[in-house]
Amino acid sequence: LVACGLSEVVTFSMVSPRVFDRIGLPAVDPLRQTISLANPLNEEQSCLRTTLIPNLLEVASRNVNRRVTELAIFELGNVFLPQNEANLAVRNEGLPDERLYVAGLTMGDFPRSWQGPAGTQDFYFLKGVVEALLEGLGVKDHHFLPANLGPTFHPGRSAEIKQDGEVLGLLAELHPDILEEYGLPQRACVFQLDLERVLALRLPGKRYTPITRYPAVQRDLAVIIPDDLPAATVLARIQEAGQPLLKQVTLFDLYRGEPIPPGYRSMAYSLVYQTGDRTLTDEEVNKQHQQVRDFLVTELGIQLR
Repeated sequence: LVACGLSEVVTFSMVSPRVFDRIGLPAVDPLRQTISLANPLNEEQSCLRTTLIPNLLEVASRNVNRRVTELAIFELGNVFLPQNEANLAVRNEGLPDERLYVAGLTMGDFPRSWQGPAGTQDFYFLKGVVEALLEGLGVKDHHFLPANLGPTFHPGRSAEIKQDGEVLGLLAELHPDILEEYGLPQRACVFQLDLERVLALRLPGKRYTPITRYPAVQRDLAVIIPDDLPAATVLARIQEAGQPLLKQVTLFDLYRGEPIPPGYRSMAYSLVYQTGDRTLTDEEVNKQHQQVRDFLVTELGIQLR
């Protein structure tokens, strides 16, 4: 995370119950089931936190009050979740489920540097940070799936991070009401991962794949898809239909406007075909590429350009 430009912050594990009101959690939300301290130092530190996000918001708010509006921060720390049926049998009744989480927040722009031009630390920037983190930890085949994560987050820019059906965390832009509550002047995005679940899924070791001596063949593919069809679904179907010759898929163009009808978008992909034991013929590549095209039309009902 530091290599991606984020700075680490450290906050207290004790919070005030009022933070859940500030982030808009409903009264029945499980995250409100906190463990109260018997002798708290003050009301602001009277219970154990169940999420790292309110603490990051408080850090962001304090920085904004000091005229620091370009932020990229993260925290690694424990949260204390309420008991459930899955862990009640193996833990002492009444004690919280202590989990190691990592969470981050970005807001504003990152400055121009020798590495590249200035840019916005938006939802997609933070998604790239999370992908780099998971890849660095050796976790593969994870997916970002659109989800309604509650009133804390923007309903159209929220996703669960899953692998094999298991929820690893979340990635979302904060709801405008939450930005106003904490005095944040511009869009801000957050992520949160259950690090214990993530580390349990990491690959046991790195595998070496020799570089092939045979040339790759590139083909382009442009499709028109409805706005409510996730790009991740299209990518997964392309990768599925392109086996065993397809080695890489890259989205290089996204377009809305004439002549694309309203409610649709055009997406163009670069597909690389290659094998490790021979030079592919045009006939082999064309057959595999046509299989991808036919599969998209049949399975997803999308239009080819």
